[in-house]
Amino acid sequence: MSDDSVYRLAKMLFGLDRGEFDIVLNDLNERYFEPIVQFAKKLSEALSRLFEAIAREFDAFVQKIEMAPEKPSYEKLFIEKAGYEPLFARFMAHQICQWGENLAAEINEGCKVRAIIDKMADARGRSTLVMSRRAENFRDQCRSVEARDLIEVAIKQANLLLTAVEFDKLVELACERDETACSNLGRLSQQLEPHLPEKRGRPISAETCTHLFLLRWLESLGIQCAYTSSTDNAGFTDPVTRATQLASGNGGFSPLYANKLHKESFFASGSSFVGLIEDRPPRCMCD
Repeated sequence: MSDDSVYRLAKMLFGLDRGEFDIVLNDLNERYFEPIVQFAKKLSEALSRLFEAIAREFDAFVQKIEMAPEKPSYEKLFIEKAGYEPLFARFMAHQICQWGENLAAEINEGCKVRAIIDKMADARGRSTLVMSRRAENFRDQCRSVEARDLIEVAIKQANLLLTAVEFDKLVELACERDETACSNLGRLSQQLEPHLPEKRGRPISAETCTHLFLLRWLESLGIQCAYTSSTDNAGFTDPVTRATQLASGNGGFSPLYANKLHKESFFASGSSFVGLIEDRPPRCMCD
């Protein structure tokens, strides 16, 4: 619509003459139209910078995947079984391996953390000296990221009104033989016990955890896996087990324990690590 058309409409509706119309139009332009145009311009510039930054990050991520060491057996498996493109197959191969390594570390660390927490819980009511020594053991032995994650999840599940950082401070005070801290540490340790993994059981290998993730991932794609063994003592011959053997460099790897955990729905029920996995998914290779 031209200015003349707008003017005629304004004159018909509001009785404005040309001078009054120009004043109103200028006022509207200064108050509304120009700020809207400036805002749209700045928004466009900001979005342009954002998209450029996203593109740079994506390019860097793609380069990181391309430069990552090959895991031929897993990449080949994903390409043939799942129909993945080579780049995504490499990403998933590294992701599966990292998830497995993280889970194995969390499980093995969990047994140690539970054993030490149990000792502090057992020391409740005993002398400050006994508790301070057990607090020192916790401080020195449970410094890992996995240990911190386990304590955080246990605190949350036990509905305790403190954070993992505050728990660490309590441990430090107990190490210094603070009587109140020693008493509180014994009480809190008893409350944490039921929410930590069992301390019994053998250590679990990274290959077993990686194979477990591999089975779950393939099953989520509708690919059912079953291990097979050779009658001539050649070991396990199915492609999924062979892929883990080659990727790990452990030609004698057995899939039996991973398959057992998989059939028992290790991540769905009955596992001490269900809360940990649900609250904090395994770390991605891009972290």
